[in-house]
Amino acid sequence: MICAVVYDFHRTLALPPGGTIWRRSLLAELPGADVDPVELGRVLEAGFPWAEPEVRRAHGSQEAARRFFVDLLAAAAIAGGAPARIAHEAAERAYDRVTHPTESNELYPETLEVLQAVHERGVRQVVLSNHVWELPEICAQLGLVPPLAEVISSARIGAEKPHPLAYRAAIEAARCPASEILFVGDTYEADVAGPERCGMQALLVRRPHASAARYADDLRGVLDLLSEYDHPR
Repeated sequence: MICAVVYDFHRTLALPPGGTIWRRSLLAELPGADVDPVELGRVLEAGFPWAEPEVRRAHGSQEAARRFFVDLLAAAAIAGGAPARIAHEAAERAYDRVTHPTESNELYPETLEVLQAVHERGVRQVVLSNHVWELPEICAQLGLVPPLAEVISSARIGAEKPHPLAYRAAIEAARCPASEILFVGDTYEADVAGPERCGMQALLVRRPHASAARYADDLRGVLDLLSEYDHPR
C-alpha cells in the first residue's frame, strides 16, 4: 500500500535550466570579471551543506539561511579571483537569481500531470529537498501547492538528506507509517538508499543506478507503480 509520496525537487520535479543554478547564477553576476570558473565551482561545491549531511546547521531564520548561502557564493567568487567588494555584491544578486521561481526552475513536462493524478487518488504528496529556505514559496509560485500538501527544505529543518532527521521530517509530514510512503528522486543515496534505511519504499527516476530495485525514466513511473498496487499481478 502507498498512502503518501515524497519527492525530491531539483532534477525530480523541476530542472535547473542551463545546468547548475548556483555557479551559473554567480557567473552571470560577474560579467567581465577575470575569474576562474573551475576554482569558483570547486569552492562552491565543497561548501554546500548537503556535501556534509552529517553536520547539523539550524539556521533559525530566513535571513540567517540567506546569509549562509550568500557568504558561500562570495567566498567562491573570491576564490575564483573576484575582488572582495565585487564578490559580495555579486553574491547577493546571485542568491536572488537562485531563489527566483521561474528563472531557476523549469518543470518537467509531466510534473503537473502526474502530481494532479496522484492527488486525485487521495494520496498525500510532500517534497523533501536539500534546498534553500524559500523552497516552499518557490513551489507555490510554480503552481505545485496544491497538489503538494507540504514542502520541506533542508535549510528550514537544519538537516540534509541522507541524514535520518531529514527523513523523519518527511515521515511526519506524510502522516502515515514509513512503510506506506514512496520516496521519489534522482539521486541513489539521498533518494533511495536513505529512505529505504528509514523503512520507506523508493523509486529512482531519470538517472539509473545499478543498485536501485525500482527505476523509471520519468515521473510517470509513480503512476505505473500505484497502478500495480491497484491491480496486483
